[in-house]
Amino acid sequence: MVTKIEQSSFMQIFSVLPDPRKIRNQLYPLPDLISTAILCGFEDWADVSLWTEGDLSWLQPLRICLEGAPSHDTYSRFFRFLDPNVMQHCFIQWTQSLVGKIQGVIAIDGKTLRGSSETTAGINAIHIVNAFAAENELILGQLKTAGKGKEIEGIELLLPLLDIGGARVTIDAGGCHKKIAEIIRSKKADYIFGLKDNQGTLLKVLLSKVVK
Repeated sequence: MVTKIEQSSFMQIFSVLPDPRKIRNQLYPLPDLISTAILCGFEDWADVSLWTEGDLSWLQPLRICLEGAPSHDTYSRFFRFLDPNVMQHCFIQWTQSLVGKIQGVIAIDGKTLRGSSETTAGINAIHIVNAFAAENELILGQLKTAGKGKEIEGIELLLPLLDIGGARVTIDAGGCHKKIAEIIRSKKADYIFGLKDNQGTLLKVLLSKVVK
């Protein structure tokens, strides 16, 4: 159950989001759309709308969706024009407010969203970098990257947004990079990197030490 304190904190954090809609078209306040999309955990707007409709008895006492459930088209239009960078900063701030100081392992991983490409339309698949707090079982943040080979840039942008002091950051071989290590250490965290032939010299040095 969402308490009044948690609700107030959520609304305050996301209040900085610029609303892309014209005032005359705002049947649903911005917090209605943001809170229901995040709370339900679905990615398909039709599912988000159905979830909201089914949980109005819980949402409306919290003064969310007093006008009823937004349609899937309403969600789609709203998030299509929402500033993704500001949304990302707000989401990370909110998740970290829930867990407080992050401890344990934070797994950084790059993924390609299945079914996100449309070859006939010339639309490439969507690649994202994801930060997952293992002990809290919570995604701390995600960033879309320019492509599968651009994960390092995404990691470099995502890490500075996270409060990772005292945690252990794990990244596979694709993120084994000096600059990423420097960012992690500058934030008072430790790291565990995967290592393959992409770092041939370093791999040879470490293997020679293991043999000795």
